[in-house]
Amino acid sequence: GKTTIGRILTKSLNCEKGLTSQPCNRCQACQAINEGRFIDFLEVDAASRRGVEETQQLLETVMHMPGSSRYKVYLIDEVHMLSKHSFNALLKTLEEPPPHVVFILATTEPENVPATVLSRCLQFHLKNLTPQQLSERLVEVLKKEKVKFDIESINQISRAGKGSLRDCLTITDQAIAFCNGDLSGSSISEMLGTLPYDQVYDLVESIVNHRPKDLFNDLRSISKQSVDYQKLMDLFLETIQLIAVMKISPESIADLNLQINRLKSLAENLDHQEVQILYQIGLLAKRDMDLAPDLGNGFEMAL
Repeated sequence: GKTTIGRILTKSLNCEKGLTSQPCNRCQACQAINEGRFIDFLEVDAASRRGVEETQQLLETVMHMPGSSRYKVYLIDEVHMLSKHSFNALLKTLEEPPPHVVFILATTEPENVPATVLSRCLQFHLKNLTPQQLSERLVEVLKKEKVKFDIESINQISRAGKGSLRDCLTITDQAIAFCNGDLSGSSISEMLGTLPYDQVYDLVESIVNHRPKDLFNDLRSISKQSVDYQKLMDLFLETIQLIAVMKISPESIADLNLQINRLKSLAENLDHQEVQILYQIGLLAKRDMDLAPDLGNGFEMAL
């Protein structure tokens, strides 16, 4: 999303309507940027062009006036990958940039960018989208594409995306092919190597209600499936965290398309200390599961 935002900013600076936060997307400048043929917008991948010679070649063009726009925009993606000498060369230009030039430095590791460079930048820290925001966007996309789905499949994909809309859409493309255009929670679980939330809740309920035999039978059933036990432990921990939230602020998860009644029942049968103990056990098990002879055994012994 960083480079996409960079292109939007470039349109805002060069839209023929004038400087605006809402570029028109209809003028020649906006359309040229959308189509990747805008001559005054240069996107550079610092991971593949990190040497000082390449940086100096880029900076030699900075003094040239824009061809037909207000600003020349240089978007340097993954800027933290530049070498020390490249940063030194870039710093000289950033100290006194020409008035017709804008640099956009995009990175996932700002801590690896020299402080002298950061101090000369207006910094924007992009946040991950919430599962609810991702779910709403996925529903919108799938309805537009006329793809069948259920709420369970949307929940699983939005959480697997870990806050990234692009990753969610990539998973959705794979899911459409895997499920033959009909997304269901069970099929998505099979594709991702996880379990439907129903089965995860069953595990937690067996623990909370002290039903070891039911827990054992559920675990034996799970062992016959192609399950990633590390991901399954993540789902277990997520469920315990939701129980903790349900106990203190149930309204905050009312819009997450989850099985609220089951979560409420679990929350009523656990006190705060028990929830914390379960969470800590899960964290320790996740850390040590690789030490077990088999991940399935490690998960079973943790529960």
